[in-house]
Amino acid sequence: MKAYRFHLIAGLLVVLDQCTKLAARGFSLFGITHEGLSPGEVIPVLGNVVRFTLVENAGSAFGLDWGEGKIILSVATMLIAGGLFWYLRSIESTTGWLRIAVMLLLAGAVGNVIDRTFYGVAYGYAPLFLGSVVDFIQVDIPDMDVFGQYWTHFPVFNVADSCVTIGIVLMLLTGGKTSATPSPESAQSLDSALGDGQGASETSTQEQNSMPTLTHPAHDDSGSAQHQDGNDDVND
Repeated sequence: MKAYRFHLIAGLLVVLDQCTKLAARGFSLFGITHEGLSPGEVIPVLGNVVRFTLVENAGSAFGLDWGEGKIILSVATMLIAGGLFWYLRSIESTTGWLRIAVMLLLAGAVGNVIDRTFYGVAYGYAPLFLGSVVDFIQVDIPDMDVFGQYWTHFPVFNVADSCVTIGIVLMLLTGGKTSATPSPESAQSLDSALGDGQGASETSTQEQNSMPTLTHPAHDDSGSAQHQDGNDDVND
């Protein structure tokens, strides 16, 4: 698959991420108003296992807080997204799983950096680069105590967070290694070697065909017959 198709799929994932966030957060655009979820509202999707609830995350993925360093996080994410965009173009000849991983990481980075960069200005609560990421997917897990913190559900996340998580898992599974696809130079050398081998085989065949062939002389039956007739005449 061509590199631009992976970029296109990444773009579609970003659109999906932003559409779901706007549906959860609400918007008023071009005369269309959508209220979205109210703070604390919970909508069951799969019973109590998967639910929609609005959480505006001022930090990074899964609620990690960066405090005053969020502007650095926003700019760094932009640079990372640019690097992933370029890297996805440069690994066109590698294995598909690695390209899918990079595509998902790119989609996740762009999806969340849009929130941090523009949502504060768009909704009028923060300056540029200091907006909050919209999270809305809540997944229930068994209650547990982890290092003194009590967990009743998985941290609320969004589509972009899911892309980042799956992309990291795929990167770990592939080891970040490219496939052993031969380079064009290697392929050309291989073709030349095969061509030389074929030429040598044809030359050998021609030499074999040009070698003289030993044949046995044919017996002259007519001479033998004449000699036998002469002997008969003498006996008479």
